[in-house]
Amino acid sequence: MTFRYLGDTSEVFNPSYSFRRFGQIADMDEDFAQQKCVEGLPIIPEETFDSIGFEDAELEKYPSAISHMEAPQAFKEKKKRALDALHQYREHLRGVINAH
Repeated sequence: MTFRYLGDTSEVFNPSYSFRRFGQIADMDEDFAQQKCVEGLPIIPEETFDSIGFEDAELEKYPSAISHMEAPQAFKEKKKRALDALHQYREHLRGVINAH
């Protein structure tokens, strides 16, 4: 399944993934990705990310948390929606895990 990364930099092992930019694409096993998300990796499904409306040029221009400080308000609002979606996704996953 394809996910989008919402952080600055992270490493995940077994299997290994290296995240270096906001919006980075990662093809990951769904169960593995969901577990890592619950453990703190800031990822959301790509379709959720795409629905927020980020443009490729924005993601290229504002790849890091430092660059986000200089980003226009429209980008910051999209980032807030993405982080809200991350919170909702994690809460959903925690509910699914706790139900088992």
